[in-house]
Amino acid sequence: MKQTPFEAAHEREWAEFEMFVEQGRGFDPAEMPARFRRLCQALALAAQRCYSTDLVDRLNRLALRGHHALYANRRRESQAVLDFGDMMILGMAFPNLIGVVLLSDVVRSALDGYWKRLKAGEFPRR
Repeated sequence: MKQTPFEAAHEREWAEFEMFVEQGRGFDPAEMPARFRRLCQALALAAQRCYSTDLVDRLNRLALRGHHALYANRRRESQAVLDFGDMMILGMAFPNLIGVVLLSDVVRSALDGYWKRLKAGEFPRR
């Protein structure tokens, strides 16, 4: 299919999609995932068929805005879980750091003893 008939066949849907991501109206929000997939398919076809860069860029911008509209709220919800997980890891890291500082002399003396015994040949060689 040539570019002009391709654009004519999809222009109305792209315009509705653009209106939806800009203003939140134009079609039922429940249709958003299906329309987003169709837009991504059109973008892939336009790129594969080497249509004009203007068309490919327009569809790419629409796809990016559609992706943001679909996944922006999920990111906010999951961000709270990630923040909590990060705080738990940080909470576990502090006792470990304190342990490292408190045990550093013990570890150093054990390591020095190991090196002395190794140099003295107290360990069997294979």
